[in-house]
Amino acid sequence: MIAMTAVTTAGTSLVQAIVGDAWESSKMKFVQWWKSRTGNGDGVERELEEQRSTLLALSPTERTTAEDMVRAMWIARFHELTTSGRVSVEQLTKIAEEINETSKPFGVSQKVTHRGKGNIYMSGRDQNFNNR
Repeated sequence: MIAMTAVTTAGTSLVQAIVGDAWESSKMKFVQWWKSRTGNGDGVERELEEQRSTLLALSPTERTTAEDMVRAMWIARFHELTTSGRVSVEQLTKIAEEINETSKPFGVSQKVTHRGKGNIYMSGRDQNFNNR
């Protein structure tokens, strides 16, 4: 059961990275990992790029179904790698975590405390004040 959870998590992580903004760094990590386990990095890189192009060209409704299909394909591949002994559950879990970490969006957090009289102005970008 643990192996299947790791396989599913890895498949989900990869598909989320494929359609994410930080794809290039996630792709490089994954292709290096895949090549070290299978000896075939070039073929998988082309395949991932084709999958990304296809997924990004679809409407949101179509993309959901297509993502499920791509995820199922990768889950099957990861399952084959773990059952053949070429990849351990720990190795698969580690690459899934690395992909998740690489593909996390960068965020900004703002926190303000106000006491007494005064105004607080917060902006995520440009802020202009016109004196009237």
